[in-house]
Amino acid sequence: MIHEVDLAGETAETRALEGIDRSSDGTLGFSRAHSAEQELVRDGLEIREYAYDGPSGRASLLINASAAPPLLRGWSITPLDDRLLVEYASFKEGYVCEACQGSGMSKIPCATCQGTKKQEIKPGRFEACDRCRIVGADAHEPSSCGFYPCVGCNGSGLAPGILAMPDSSKQDHSYGDILAVGQSVMDLRPGDRVVFSKMAGIYLKGDTRNCCLLRRGEIMGLMVKKG
Repeated sequence: MIHEVDLAGETAETRALEGIDRSSDGTLGFSRAHSAEQELVRDGLEIREYAYDGPSGRASLLINASAAPPLLRGWSITPLDDRLLVEYASFKEGYVCEACQGSGMSKIPCATCQGTKKQEIKPGRFEACDRCRIVGADAHEPSSCGFYPCVGCNGSGLAPGILAMPDSSKQDHSYGDILAVGQSVMDLRPGDRVVFSKMAGIYLKGDTRNCCLLRRGEIMGLMVKKG
């Protein structure tokens, strides 16, 4: 009975073995990798070698690139090899209300002003509606918005326990969500939240997203939300 063993060509292990077996003049007198293959043949195993299929690899790359959304002035970015494309978490995260994302308002139109942001005090006299007045995380003065205030933050736009968003925090966090990974990245997937150094990779300021293109080895940790 003949068994088949598939070899995908040269690997890091075979290159290391050949490097050890090279003589001082650079010639390869004996290879442990080749010897191992000969032993497999003697044991009745049929070895099949497959060459790298370049065109199909490029076709797969182009398919992934065409499926990726535009990021930078209409261009999409597809990571290669061990690279990852990570979107920075917004500096507002952790400081603003999760229900309204810092806007301070709900999605329910105000019944008092019917969304006009003004209410009639006297016939022909209008003032800003008090019923839909909010502040929001980015504003400094209360204003009417035409929608009821968010019940989670009562119109402040801030997370519970936060009185104001500090100016020193108004820069992207050193963690974010993976948008795409290269074909050599096996343990991380798009959607994972990871931690990395602020000095890692290449900073890309997209049209609507701030991203970082970095190597797998520059990822310091995987974030998992508890509770």
